Amino acid sequence: MTDYLEKFVIKMIEHYIPEGIDPYTHINMRAFMYDLIETLIEEQKIPPKLAVIKYLCLNYKQMIYSKLSVLN
Repeated sequence: MTDYLEKFVIKMIEHYIPEGIDPYTHINMRAFMYDLIETLIEEQKIPPKLAVIKYLCLNYKQMIYSKLSVLN
């Protein structure tokens, strides 16, 4: 990930995802979403475009719940 893209991811996460631990999943939503976006970009499952990252941050609950539901 480039430096600019990493700064953009952090900015979008801070803007759209609330701080703290989620009461249902008991995880830090911001940290989990950062790791998820970083992994998806490195594995080339999503394109490193700003619009895609913003869309993922806007729909963070669905992304996290779907990711965790596969684990259980």
